[in-house]
Amino acid sequence: MFCITHLIIRPQFEKQYHCGTTALCLFTTLTIAMLGIYTTIPLSISLVSAIPVAIGVCWIGYIVQDRIDLQYKLKPNLKMISESEFISYCKLKGLDNYEIKIARLIIRDDLKGEALYSTMGYSKRQAIRIKKKIIFKLNS
Repeated sequence: MFCITHLIIRPQFEKQYHCGTTALCLFTTLTIAMLGIYTTIPLSISLVSAIPVAIGVCWIGYIVQDRIDLQYKLKPNLKMISESEFISYCKLKGLDNYEIKIARLIIRDDLKGEALYSTMGYSKRQAIRIKKKIIFKLNS
């Protein structure tokens, strides 16, 4: 009964949580189905107990996807914003002036590979480490 009511109620919500990979999506779907089936009262006791469980599952899926969409909207497009906004965003994320210079090379100037390493003035290994550190700070 849970699976049937879930299939009927889910389209009534404008958005639902979607995973990034097929394996994670399959795992999430099966987990939700099993939990929903276990929390539904048996048919011999109640015919409509699956309805509130399905509504709850769909409501949680809606809230989770809404929060993910909101976070995506709040992240600025670092290539499109002005230079002063870029600098203030980088400082907000904890980058110092030198790291901001490197972030500008990576994000706004699209330097990659040997061109980036030679512009930074570091060896390949150290430049990759610094780049990862800057990207981590900007994404946190």
